[in-house]
Amino acid sequence: VGRAVLAPRGAVHTGIVAVPLRGCSDAVVTLIADAISLTPGTLTIEVRRAPPVLFVHALDLRDVTRVQA
Repeated sequence: VGRAVLAPRGAVHTGIVAVPLRGCSDAVVTLIADAISLTPGTLTIEVRRAPPVLFVHALDLRDVTRVQA
């Protein structure tokens, strides 16, 4: 995160990724959303319940599948 903040303009590739969750209870979805928000450079911005999908803002979004994993 520090490197992204201090990098020259245009070097940061941010974006929002939809992460579908299968077979998770509301409690598990909440736990995953909280864990994502604790990870530097990511933030859960929306949670949909049916079907469970998290929308995650990523500070370094060069590979969407990597962020989804």
